[in-house]
Amino acid sequence: MANVVKKEKKDFITDHDVMLVDLDSGEKIHFQGLPNTLDISPNTEWATIRPFGRNNPHYHFTGSEDEIQFEVSWYAEKEDKSDVIEKCKWVESLSRADGYTGRPHIVGLIWGDLYRKQKFIMFSAPYRLALFDAEKGYKPTVATQIITLKRVTDRNLTLKQILDWR
Repeated sequence: MANVVKKEKKDFITDHDVMLVDLDSGEKIHFQGLPNTLDISPNTEWATIRPFGRNNPHYHFTGSEDEIQFEVSWYAEKEDKSDVIEKCKWVESLSRADGYTGRPHIVGLIWGDLYRKQKFIMFSAPYRLALFDAEKGYKPTVATQIITLKRVTDRNLTLKQILDWR
């Protein structure tokens, strides 16, 4: 697989780079270039309770979720140009179950020192293929992929844990 490196799960914590890590298998993929932006969406859900005769309703907190979205580009490095589609498909596979045999894998985002303690699901990973090479079977030489991650935890986070940006 192009630019996907198999390593032990514990090894990714020591890397100072920008990459995605499959926390179940230990595989990781380094970004070929630094995405320009990270779109952070801490979404909060509220239920509106409208008592009769009241001008303003009550609101009841029902939960929240954290979402990170960014765009990454993949460029062909192999002679046969197969690595662009391989990178897109590997990232896409993180959003899927393994048939009936396994759940989607949990993902780590390494962005320098950011997000090191956080775990995510790959919520979506659509991509756009471009610059097709006729001599290489019309394989793309570049792709742009929009990655959407949603944070997962084993427990309900405290405010102190929410404030920890690592």
